[in-house]
Amino acid sequence: MIRVICLNPVVDRVYYIDRFGAGSQYKEIAPQVFAGGKGVNTARVISQLGETCCLYCFLGGANGRLVEEDMRRHGVELHPFYLPAETRTTVNIIDRALGRETEITEPSVPVGRREQEAFLQALEADLCPGDLVVCSGIPMAGMEPEVYKLVSELAARRGALCALDANSQYLQASFPGRYCFAKPNAAELRELFDEPFGEDEVQTRRLARRMAGLGVERVLVSTGRTGGVLVHGELCLRAQVPDLPIRSTIGSGDATVAGFCVGLVRGLDDARALRLAMACGVCNALFSQVGYVEKERVEELMESIRLEPVPCDLEEVG
Repeated sequence: MIRVICLNPVVDRVYYIDRFGAGSQYKEIAPQVFAGGKGVNTARVISQLGETCCLYCFLGGANGRLVEEDMRRHGVELHPFYLPAETRTTVNIIDRALGRETEITEPSVPVGRREQEAFLQALEADLCPGDLVVCSGIPMAGMEPEVYKLVSELAARRGALCALDANSQYLQASFPGRYCFAKPNAAELRELFDEPFGEDEVQTRRLARRMAGLGVERVLVSTGRTGGVLVHGELCLRAQVPDLPIRSTIGSGDATVAGFCVGLVRGLDDARALRLAMACGVCNALFSQVGYVEKERVEELMESIRLEPVPCDLEEVG
């Protein structure tokens, strides 16, 4: 069983406005509305790939009901924790003419230690040996920043695996921990180790190995439209993705996480799991839906993912 944690889900309202600019009026433009949040997107894609998945999340109000209905419609089991307040909304403005995306995110509803403990106790009661727990996105306001570290410890006690897809202070607070997989992007990786931003892939690989040293077995660094780099022990693979017409990249990182996690539970080797992950990310970008793939198209795209072994730069780790 793959158990996905999305403590802070969202309803995405996506507007497609070419040549969008501040200070202008855009009338009678209807949004596309999606249940979202990193974990919601990841759970949806896992289910679309044919794997059993359970989502743990806090929900409230009409937006919460929309998330719940979407998950059930896509065959995702749900373990909700209900709140009296409304689940947050995010507005995304996609400018396809200029290739830009603008995002406005509402703050989450704050919760307390009681709600955090209720979530952890429920997860521990459900976990079985061999399960894979995916820690995804930002927690609810008021939760401890190290909540994912607590989840990793809980999973280890129950004989389960734990994967990590967090950012900002929550990524930093997740270590040291025990994770079978993590997927930072290059910017998040540099922020984690307080290094200057740039486009140096050698630096990216070196920092990925530093992250592995904190307790991550496999580190997949997404590098946007160019693909990604996977580090696992002494193995380092660069994945290059095909150049295809892109509708929207929203949710592509979450689809990538879903693909790799499915590869793990299916026992795929690193190369095949990486192809599956990259194919899911590309497939999501071909559609306007957020966190959406088509299984048959993913299988086709896997064959177009180019893999190349690259140096691990062991001498630069420090």
